[in-house]
Amino acid sequence: MSVGAHIKRVKAYENRFAQYYGLSINHDQKKGSAWDCMIPTTEEKIEFKADLMAARTGKHFVEFRYSNNKGQSWDDSGIVLANKQADYWVIYTGEEPDEYRWFDPADILDYVETHEPEVKEIRRNLYGNSGKIRCEGWIIPLDELYQFELEAPIEPVNVIELW
Repeated sequence: MSVGAHIKRVKAYENRFAQYYGLSINHDQKKGSAWDCMIPTTEEKIEFKADLMAARTGKHFVEFRYSNNKGQSWDDSGIVLANKQADYWVIYTGEEPDEYRWFDPADILDYVETHEPEVKEIRRNLYGNSGKIRCEGWIIPLDELYQFELEAPIEPVNVIELW
């Protein structure tokens, strides 16, 4: 699957998540922005991650830094920015339809600090840039991550039939 097709697929999951809970979507996202949706009644922000490989591997990739120049310099991204900008980190693994797992970004960073998980680099070939885009993230086993899962702060408003 091309990166463009992957991004389109992830956006579809994000839109479904937002519809399911009646959330506002952040249409003004750009580099440095770390929230995708907002709970309208509380204005709490959510960083949404569709990690479909997690269902196969049993591990979640938690991005923490990004480079657009083949790793010559790095910027904070993912969980580091979400910890500053978002109230929740929500993952969807595709195991079950409409099964979303909610976390406090600070809890994930606390876990990383005490457990020192494996770090992995991913190279993205976007639009023929020859691996210029890179990100690094921690690999966290789902069973360990689920130990500090939060209860969803809101109830679904649109139960959607399976697609």
